[in-house]
Amino acid sequence: MLFERVKRQHGGIDAQARLGWLYRDGIGTTKSPLDAYYWLRRAADDGHVGAQIDLAKLYREPLASAADPVKAFHLTENAAKSGASHAILELARCHNNGIGTAENATKAASLYFQAANMDEMWGAQFIAMFELGRLCFEGRGIRQNYLVSYRLWTTAEKDLILEPWEGHEKHIELKTEFPQLIQSMTDDELKQVERFGLTDAFEELRRELTLD
Repeated sequence: MLFERVKRQHGGIDAQARLGWLYRDGIGTTKSPLDAYYWLRRAADDGHVGAQIDLAKLYREPLASAADPVKAFHLTENAAKSGASHAILELARCHNNGIGTAENATKAASLYFQAANMDEMWGAQFIAMFELGRLCFEGRGIRQNYLVSYRLWTTAEKDLILEPWEGHEKHIELKTEFPQLIQSMTDDELKQVERFGLTDAFEELRRELTLD
């Protein structure tokens, strides 16, 4: 039985989550949205953060169930309490796009900052940098700041290309939007960029978002 084999390799709660992913993607078994939902729900109920996030995505873009953005939001909000950067990133997206909650770009900016400004650096953090840089570029939810946007985007750019799936997509978006940022910057701002580092960007963001 697939579950017993996966359980031997990964343990109970991880096995449930992995089974959900296997059924969702049709890896090693026939693709089955119903089975994916069942196993992800079991793992999510037991507190598996990755399963909570992926189950929320099923509710946002349903495979086997009716769309329920409010339930998706609450699952994501609960997952973010773990402090995992990918969960915080997804919660920021809910606020940014009004998924299951009122649209709130300022709250999204604060959460993107939290996900981006973590000690360990991996995919979700660079995607959060990209999204936060976009808000700074647009002046949505936070004061428009081209220097901060420039530094966030140039920091994220070299790592987004290394991330599979979404990282590649965001890298393409960045390549499209970055020339627009350069065209929008004044000559004085372009002269400042070499002296304006990531630490400077984070300090400005911290002040702007009134974070301790």
